[in-house]
Amino acid sequence: MKSFSKMKLRKLRFKMKTFKVVYTITQPTVQWNGLTGLINREMIQKIIPDYIERVFYICGPPGMVDAMVVILKSLNIPEKQIKNEQFVGD
Repeated sequence: MKSFSKMKLRKLRFKMKTFKVVYTITQPTVQWNGLTGLINREMIQKIIPDYIERVFYICGPPGMVDAMVVILKSLNIPEKQIKNEQFVGD
């Protein structure tokens, strides 16, 4: 699967009015005004109040994907609403 650049995400957001992009960075090394830290239950509940109705797409390293699936299941997100793909870097 090709990675999504910011430009591709902007195009998706333009085409799909309900598509929302929220960036977070674990450990910022430059000035950063967005969210920081790992994605967790509280972050999901705050940013996506109707999270139980959403489909979640997760793509990344196995550990991150597995952790996200655990978080989503702890929020009672049905498995059919969790789409994931794992990849390992070169």
